[in-house]
Amino acid sequence: MTIDSLIVFTRSLPQELVLKSAPELAEAIHRELRITIRAHQSPAGVPWAPRKRGTRPVLNKAADAVSAYGANGRIDVTVRGIEARHHKGAVRGSVQRPIIMYKKDGVRALPPRIVAAMEAVLRTRFWLLYGEAKKAA
Repeated sequence: MTIDSLIVFTRSLPQELVLKSAPELAEAIHRELRITIRAHQSPAGVPWAPRKRGTRPVLNKAADAVSAYGANGRIDVTVRGIEARHHKGAVRGSVQRPIIMYKKDGVRALPPRIVAAMEAVLRTRFWLLYGEAKKAA
């Protein structure tokens, strides 16, 4: 799923669902990103390249540099510090460590693991909002 297709899908959902789900979605995305970062993997599960020198793991504090915030139907994921420079490939030698979203065939894509976490949140939130209304009717 691409980010653009997710935006189109989200705009087709009831606004109440989108607005109330944003904080939970941000939390689910953050949780999944921290899992893959702590495993020294990209969001798609591909192991990070090893250091050019030495055997220590790379970017040990990267999980702490990532944050996610959701409000008003919008989710922002950010990376701070040197980890952000690695993510952009702006460090010495242009070494890039895929931390957040990755590009697949030139398209901003969401990893299946994050999509599954988002679907679980939306499914739960949908039934909380609309399942009760259906029971009352």
